[in-house]
Amino acid sequence: MSQLDQFESAFRAAAKTVFAHEQVVIRSGQVITDLSDYEARLFGDRARAFLSVLGAGVGWRDVHGEACASVGDLLELVETARPDLVCTYRHLHSGAWRWPYGLGEHLDVLTQITTTPVLILPRPDDEAALARLADTDVVMAMTS
Repeated sequence: MSQLDQFESAFRAAAKTVFAHEQVVIRSGQVITDLSDYEARLFGDRARAFLSVLGAGVGWRDVHGEACASVGDLLELVETARPDLVCTYRHLHSGAWRWPYGLGEHLDVLTQITTTPVLILPRPDDEAALARLADTDVVMAMTS
């Protein structure tokens, strides 16, 4: 490899856009679950209560059960509704949630295909984790 290639590689590695804080306004949200009507409503209410800091002007839509059983259905729902934020949990429509690995195929595809931000909340069957959805002062954010 020539020195010119090494210089170009180092130069490109250093040429990154500088972070600039920008206020984000959320006007619409979608809560997506694989639960029955009643359980989905409870989870949606918890998600909305957690996100109450966004203000009362957010229009929420709940999607649950078989409405998004396939990854294709999920992508179509999100792309059609175009929400500003999607709220769901790992291993949607999967029994693999018992193991602490991965997000599940629905979320893997959703987070890589769509440009809509996805908030991943604790699973509704994890009461201990859901109880901690208050006064959260430590979060993890991932982006490309």
